[in-house]
Amino acid sequence: RDNEYIPQVSKKLIECILKDLEGNNNNIKNNTLKILPTLAKVYPEGIIDSFDTLKKGIDKACFDSNENTIIFLGLLKTLFQNNDIDDDNYKAIYPTIIEYLKKGIANPYYKVSTAAIETSGILFEILYQDEEINKPFIMELYNDILPKFKAQDIDFEIKVATTNTIAKFICECGILLNENELKELFNIYISK
Repeated sequence: RDNEYIPQVSKKLIECILKDLEGNNNNIKNNTLKILPTLAKVYPEGIIDSFDTLKKGIDKACFDSNENTIIFLGLLKTLFQNNDIDDDNYKAIYPTIIEYLKKGIANPYYKVSTAAIETSGILFEILYQDEEINKPFIMELYNDILPKFKAQDIDFEIKVATTNTIAKFICECGILLNENELKELFNIYISK
């Protein structure tokens, strides 16, 4: 990361990635998306700084293919797990990220929904660092995950993901709920 050429190479690589994502070949889109998590590990700032530019390609590539959506959610997970990134760097892209996660949570394919819920749990750990400012984002995700947590007849993978994510939510952001809301969550845990 300290190499002076990484930002230059990252910028050029992102230009090439965008071109591939905007193309019509789903196989190329799929393989191109697989590069992004690696780039996020090496130079996450490059992804974050270019997120608005990448958004056009991501919109075209991801949400017409469940496999591509899962790969993209893996990218977000990689970004969020990088502890070297300052929270301020994320703030500009929170609305877009929340939009993507909400689409993923609502996706009827259980693998996409599970990946989005798990990624939301990791994001809760970042958002809680400034919970009052980030409260709208936190509560938006929470309100989308809560019905799946309450659901009795749901895929096992989604059930596990929602259980773990709501636990992270309670630990990290539970202060945003009132006493009755917390009691309701605990009662659901007991019933599961």
